[in-house]
Amino acid sequence: MEYSHIDFDESDFVMLGDAYSVAGGAETRASLGAAEIRRLPMPELVNFATAWIAEHRLHPL
Repeated sequence: MEYSHIDFDESDFVMLGDAYSVAGGAETRASLGAAEIRRLPMPELVNFATAWIAEHRLHPL
């Protein structure tokens, strides 16, 4: 029996979130313990990420 799986690569998600913010995307920042969290609206982020990933990743998804 053979199984295939998705090759996950989240190594550039921080850069993606930063690019979204720089491009004027909405976000809310808050403290959570000693960390800072960022709340981003998912539909807008997905639309932005689709184009960003296609342009910035070295390998296709």
